[in-house]
Amino acid sequence: MLPVYPTLIGLAFSVDWTPTFFNMPTQVSAGGAEVDMGLSPIPTHQFDLVYNFLRDKFQPGTQEFKTMFGFFLAMRGTFGRFLFLNPDDNSVVGELVGTTDGVNNIYAPLQRTFGTASNSGTEPVGYVDTTKPFRVYLDGVLQDHSTYEILALNPCYQQLKFFTTPTTGQEIRVDMSYFYYCKFVENSLDFTKFMDRLWSLQKVSIKSCRAGT
Repeated sequence: MLPVYPTLIGLAFSVDWTPTFFNMPTQVSAGGAEVDMGLSPIPTHQFDLVYNFLRDKFQPGTQEFKTMFGFFLAMRGTFGRFLFLNPDDNSVVGELVGTTDGVNNIYAPLQRTFGTASNSGTEPVGYVDTTKPFRVYLDGVLQDHSTYEILALNPCYQQLKFFTTPTTGQEIRVDMSYFYYCKFVENSLDFTKFMDRLWSLQKVSIKSCRAGT
């Protein structure tokens, strides 16, 4: 499992979450009609975080400053990859995986749908959180955990494997928790010491990555 981005007190509520799609530049015909072509149906997500304070042994056991600083050093800036627990998007219940075809016993990628009804989008999860409950249903019937496993080797391409091929025509749904697969946007962070053993970090930008990157 990849390193997990640290969850620290001191994180401000002013969090920016920016989904970005990659489309071709708009082409305009002689008559003024605009033609757009999408390059990917799946966006990347950027998060801009602000830490009002990071303690450096201000009290016993409080080392948020060293934790964040050390994590950035370990990732080597934009070079490293890690898992980010988005507090506003980290679990789904009854998420549709697909319908069994009677031939395959592996279904991928595991995805999540975010939004409401028709105002929603579906995309692969970065990494299944295997420390949290994972449940599989076939036509609404809960399956014993001994009948399947999660193949979680490839971020953004998490797989569900049944040990015995299910019969055809069954709807597969799952309950799961997950992380975003991310990297730092910049190769530097600007820590500010404003009191003895107290630091702030006015902007940390991280973004989700594509499968295989």
